[in-house]
Amino acid sequence: MLSPGITDSNGFSLSVPAEIATLPDERALLLASYFVTNEDALAQLKAQWAKRDPSHSRVMGRTKYETRLIPESQFGGTVALLDPNNLGRGFLLEMSAPLAFGLCLNPSNSSLYVTGGTVIRRYCNGLCTGMLSNPLFSDLHSITFSTAGNLLVTSTGVDGILEVDPDDAQVVYWDWLATEQGYGRTPSGKSRSVNRAIDYRRYVSSTPEHTTHVNTALNDTPGRVLATLFHQGTLIEIDKVSKRSRILLGGLRSPHNIRRRYGGYILSDTRANRVLLLDDGFRLERELEGGFSWVQDAVELDTQSVLIADSNNDRILRVDYCRGADDSFGWKAGSRKFAAFELITVRQARAVFLPGERGGLQ
Repeated sequence: MLSPGITDSNGFSLSVPAEIATLPDERALLLASYFVTNEDALAQLKAQWAKRDPSHSRVMGRTKYETRLIPESQFGGTVALLDPNNLGRGFLLEMSAPLAFGLCLNPSNSSLYVTGGTVIRRYCNGLCTGMLSNPLFSDLHSITFSTAGNLLVTSTGVDGILEVDPDDAQVVYWDWLATEQGYGRTPSGKSRSVNRAIDYRRYVSSTPEHTTHVNTALNDTPGRVLATLFHQGTLIEIDKVSKRSRILLGGLRSPHNIRRRYGGYILSDTRANRVLLLDDGFRLERELEGGFSWVQDAVELDTQSVLIADSNNDRILRVDYCRGADDSFGWKAGSRKFAAFELITVRQARAVFLPGERGGLQ
């Protein structure tokens, strides 16, 4: 049963499932971000991607000229709420969020941080309640909390990772620029440097111009950061003090989203169309395949199942480790492009999406 009549700050219609008011507060739900929701813009993007590498033998991305042909203002973007135990119900709630990519929930007050382009937006009660930015913010991808309680964001356009204050991104507690740490050449062999005096929010950079296209970072223990390097096909470990890195896992193909899971880690080996389950020592425990095409993200629900974003097939799958795929949700082909997952409770979802709900706010 749906109750209509709620809109978010951008006029996006919200149909509220009556069950949201009655489900147990701590029941797990799922957020999914989509950085493109304009079908015309997505059709142009797909045509550019196909032209660059139709056989998917190697992926470097669109040129700067191609990137400039489609203004980011045309992309749209949204954050949607789903039930991971009943994906077939589709979107329970949806909120517009420009270029929505990385998602990060603040459990202390149930506000949601969403990366998009050159800014981090904070959402609560269906409204954008603030925006954070920094001159080194360019083509932002993932966002998580560091062990110190700060925001850790991948600024892919500058091949960088920044740990910033949750209230003021101008306050930088730690950063890592790949171009300063031995990754100084693009896939074509061109030298690249990042000038810290430049405001990179004003410039367009394309994937082939990046030396690593670092896209996710995880500060799982105080002294290190894990990161996925798209171009190198590696998972690396960065020492937070020395900033030196070492390869933990190689031979990957355009990886994304290193995450914790029960007893280890989960990694999306995107262009290899598989999900890797790793132990605490980053040794392969299990490989999940199933006709996927471009695995953008994967998150473990419990010790028995995982959610997989099968991006090019326009669907999300729940896969049981013993039985295989046992539930799915698909959207209209060509209507949106998936970006990332975030697990959330019912109580937190109310606070993020619904006017007047306070969730974890005190």
